[in-house]
Amino acid sequence: LESDYYKGEMLNLLLRNPEHLSLDLVMKTAKTLESDYELAETLTKVSRENNLTGNQVEDFLKLANQLDSDYDFGRVMESLLKHQDTTPALARRIIVSAKENLDSDYELAQLLLRVNKEIHVRDDARLEELYLHAAQSLGSEWERGRVLDAAFGKGKMR
Repeated sequence: LESDYYKGEMLNLLLRNPEHLSLDLVMKTAKTLESDYELAETLTKVSRENNLTGNQVEDFLKLANQLDSDYDFGRVMESLLKHQDTTPALARRIIVSAKENLDSDYELAQLLLRVNKEIHVRDDARLEELYLHAAQSLGSEWERGRVLDAAFGKGKMR
């Protein structure tokens, strides 16, 4: 198949029939998608329909890192946070990945807020440090303030 649209449709069919699903095949085929939209759609469905294991999470994050669109990257990471068991380790990986891939202050702030909603960043020292570092990298004072206030409250930073 040459078209990303048709590849995406094929992957969508596979994901609708989990009893016949080969997640490895889906991920392997997803690597060939050049369209951010089709790759993001596939990854959000994968995160929503599957309980990903350690290696699968790594493959998922590698694919997500291929996304050029900040919007698509953000929605894929939000789906991962929403539908998978959000451990401190997963949250740390998502923040590192987001900091490397997102140029938009808004998208990074939205993702940091989602991380804090799913798992309180103050409960894990390494996660808290990464969260703070990512928040401080935000150029927008408004976004930085929202992100810091969500995790630490006004005037409550350590």
